[in-house]
Amino acid sequence: TACNMASIWNRLPFASSNLDLASQVLQANYGVVIVSYMVTGFMMLWLCVHILAVIAILHISDCPSEDDDCPPKMGTRPLVLFLSLGLFWTQRVAKNIIQVTVASIIGNWWKSLDDPSSCCWTLVLRNSLSRSLTTSFGTICYGSLITPFMSLLKLLWKNKTQDEDERTDDLFDCFNKWAFPCIALDGKPFIESGKKATRIFRERGWSSIILDSTMSVTNILACLSVGLTAGVIGHVIVVHEISWFRLLGSHASALGFFISLITGTMMSNILMTVMESSFNAVVFCFGESPSELRRNHADCYLELREAWRKVYPDESSPCA
Repeated sequence: TACNMASIWNRLPFASSNLDLASQVLQANYGVVIVSYMVTGFMMLWLCVHILAVIAILHISDCPSEDDDCPPKMGTRPLVLFLSLGLFWTQRVAKNIIQVTVASIIGNWWKSLDDPSSCCWTLVLRNSLSRSLTTSFGTICYGSLITPFMSLLKLLWKNKTQDEDERTDDLFDCFNKWAFPCIALDGKPFIESGKKATRIFRERGWSSIILDSTMSVTNILACLSVGLTAGVIGHVIVVHEISWFRLLGSHASALGFFISLITGTMMSNILMTVMESSFNAVVFCFGESPSELRRNHADCYLELREAWRKVYPDESSPCA
């Protein structure tokens, strides 16, 4: 954590200015936080179903006796892998539904002169959530499934080739996290949104912004901290109440730690999405239409401009 703070210390003013602006908008639509807790509750129930399914599959065996150390059938392992992939995909979809909803709320405020009054269940929130769950749901699911694998494939490709290929970069750059704010604002398909976001950043000369992982790294560290804490608590519970977990076999304590670790990390990741997605939405909107912010909310525009110039003086500023 200390190393991370040292590496991003000079970029904190820019991040704090974006988060301050986003928090002002979300305070007027604080129901989105309640939505994130509802999504987290759904994921907890879904995770419980997956855990019970995995435990049941792992205990399908041809052993003649009820031996806890009996190894599972080889045929059950693909089923466990399939369930794990489904759980990962569901968690990504839930996270990106919140991301698109938050980006839509911020985009609506960005292009509006009105300063909405604080309310839990505003019309803007209802419309944004409705679009995320209906017209944009398919493209959110597609992006949630393909983006992590394309990011991994891009990393492996770069490490293997060690060269720059414009066509390859264009292919991989379509699959990025900046596509989701574009989906929220324009309602376009995922690949088209990814291309538009990449084009905007390249035209601005925002190479360092695309690679800036301040919020992502902070989010990961926070989620891992919560996950490790949950893992230790789960391990302690299993050790002291081993009779409750006989179905897990001789590796109950290790499985208890691992299951609690995954649960804590996934749940905290969904809640942290509100913060990260609001940051991404402000950055994207500032790149796409800074003039609208200057026209509709001049004070916020001046604050962002000063933060931008302090942290990224060499980038092509949208404030010009």
